[in-house]
Amino acid sequence: MPAIDPVFAGAALGWFARERDSRVILTVDVSDFNMFRAGRNRRFEFVKWF
Repeated sequence: MPAIDPVFAGAALGWFARERDSRVILTVDVSDFNMFRAGRNRRFEFVKWF
């Protein structure tokens, strides 16, 4: 099974959140995920879980 590109995985998660009209994301890669926006240049909100 081929590996999934991490950038693609993050973009897919961002797309899914926008489709669900949500800005809240659970990720362990906050530093890299900050490059994605939730539309109109709004940042995603990250769930604090650790």
